[in-house]
Amino acid sequence: MDLPRELDRLESLLTYGILGGQGPDLTDIAELAAQLCGTRSAAVGFLGEDEVEVYATFGAPMRNIPRSMSVSAAAVERGEPVVLPNIPGALRPDHPFAQDGPVRAFAAVPLTGRDGLPLGVLAVHHTAPLELTDRHLHALRVLADHIMNRLELHRLDAWGGRTLGHARPVEPTRIRRALDAGELVPYLQPIVDLRTGSTVALEALIRWQHPEHGLLPPGDFLPVVEASGLMIPVGRQVRQRGMDALTRIRRLGSSAASIQLSINISPIELARPQLAAELMADLQERALGPDALVVEVTETAAFVDREAAVTQLRALDDAGVQIALDDYGAGHSSLTRLLSLPLSVLKLDRALTSRMLDDPRLETVVGSTVAMARDLGLHVIAEGVEVPQQAVRLLSMHCGYAQGWHFGHADTIDNTMAALRTLARA
Repeated sequence: MDLPRELDRLESLLTYGILGGQGPDLTDIAELAAQLCGTRSAAVGFLGEDEVEVYATFGAPMRNIPRSMSVSAAAVERGEPVVLPNIPGALRPDHPFAQDGPVRAFAAVPLTGRDGLPLGVLAVHHTAPLELTDRHLHALRVLADHIMNRLELHRLDAWGGRTLGHARPVEPTRIRRALDAGELVPYLQPIVDLRTGSTVALEALIRWQHPEHGLLPPGDFLPVVEASGLMIPVGRQVRQRGMDALTRIRRLGSSAASIQLSINISPIELARPQLAAELMADLQERALGPDALVVEVTETAAFVDREAAVTQLRALDDAGVQIALDDYGAGHSSLTRLLSLPLSVLKLDRALTSRMLDDPRLETVVGSTVAMARDLGLHVIAEGVEVPQQAVRLLSMHCGYAQGWHFGHADTIDNTMAALRTLARA
């Protein structure tokens, strides 16, 4: 199994919250598997990085198996059944399942997660050679589906019974195929310096280039991505493609050489201890310095797991990556919570800026927020700027930067590069 897909598989397994025996009891399914196949024992196991964690057994010991010794690991790695009706000499004597008697026959079917990735196996073992037919494999596949149904219910319970509602119902397996096919793409929206009108950064915003439905906005599919546990591989792919685009953009000329890429980080990504190191490795691989990147987090994302979030954000800040608080003003903003993060940038939510010309109170709030942020040493980006009058008023408040339809919609990488070439010539 190739490394990126293996990382996705391991991360998908973690989203079920079952490792370490936390989850539904599957002993009854293991027993039924042994009865249907006429074997001495059966087991349910999940393939981790270094070992198979044996989750439930019937007639077999509850001992984890090193990956290098596991016969069933091949069923996960290849995503297809493994059948050994007559193992010459049985399993090696130091194998955990061989300690209570020889294993001469074996069959395993993969346990496939909601995103189409194999996570573990349902396996049966016998002490003598045994013919294991297509009928036996069919029974194991049916039981494997029952296992994954139970685990999915367990996962949904852990999510608090969250339900999904959007215009086009999307299955997680379809998201997985879209990810593998490169259909989930970054669209880039310019962030401009209000004093000069020049583009200083590009925010990468996810879109789905669907082969049947055309270009889909994130609201049509992102809730499924987040709830299904696919946010980590999706976020990784989108930001890596965004970084690839930035390396091309910076070669357009001196006016584009210092443009930054702004990326959004989800709550589940922000809680990962590997996040900062992965981002730095992605930058280094593309010969980009840490100053090329701005990481955007929302107030909600930053405080889902505050300790983990602050740890990762401080590591990025120490490395020279700028941290931006997105959608400021959309929720219950708190200055105390603001100061707990290593921020460089504050992004005003469009709910404040888009209506400030029609509401003097909002204009006052925007002006005071810009002044406060500047006093704290933060750059301010106003979102939702759609008409020139907004830009003029924000500049008079000493707001440094802006983003919105007045300066450009989110567009494809190629179209963005064409627009930047035109600006460079002008």
